Amino acid sequence: MCVLSHSSLCVRYTITVYFLNPSGTDGAKNPNFQKFVGLCCSCFNSLRKRAHLFINLLSVMLIAKLGELEGMQELDFVRKRFMLDLDDKQAAEQ
Repeated sequence: MCVLSHSSLCVRYTITVYFLNPSGTDGAKNPNFQKFVGLCCSCFNSLRKRAHLFINLLSVMLIAKLGELEGMQELDFVRKRFMLDLDDKQAAEQ
């Protein structure tokens, strides 16, 4: 998943078999991998709870013409990536 990116183009990150199975264990069924996924979802939901801070910062940057922001469509892109219309469980499943 891509939350923030330099451009509106976003490349999905793919977890390969080689990443899941470096030690010969059963990849996605491995308890350590499940813990990793849980931590990733928890971190994402923590960021989502503070999405207004990111959006406010980006808004100020846009008004001040700082950084690479060019218009409101980029703020809409960030809002969409934070999936603010979903609850924590739904967002984590995405």
